[in-house]
Amino acid sequence: MAASPLVVACLATYDAVHEVLTPLTGDLAGRALVNLTSGSPRHALGTAAWAQRHGAGYLDGVIMTTPSGIGHPDVLQLYGGSAVAFDGHRDTLAALGDPVHVSTDPAVPSVYDTALLGLMSVSYTCV
Repeated sequence: MAASPLVVACLATYDAVHEVLTPLTGDLAGRALVNLTSGSPRHALGTAAWAQRHGAGYLDGVIMTTPSGIGHPDVLQLYGGSAVAFDGHRDTLAALGDPVHVSTDPAVPSVYDTALLGLMSVSYTCV
């Protein structure tokens, strides 16, 4: 982490993200933290505030695919949070798929994720 301006986390829970990164908070200042862990808008907002307290630019994101789709350029990724962090690391994030910054509000990607997954579920059951 100390060697990169970008830190990407994708763990089982937001609590796990905090558990892993809390001992390293001294290294977060001036870096961009991208969190791809699935969670709620409340989790995203709490982690954004936590990152800001430690001097990191924060993006909360969702990858709209299964693990086998990661890395395909047509796979949609939604990010919310720091526009500066997104603009500065967009090319790197594109290695995972097609990154789209949907809002400066870090809670928005999680809302989109839930809505799109609900739509997908309904479309499968109504066919």
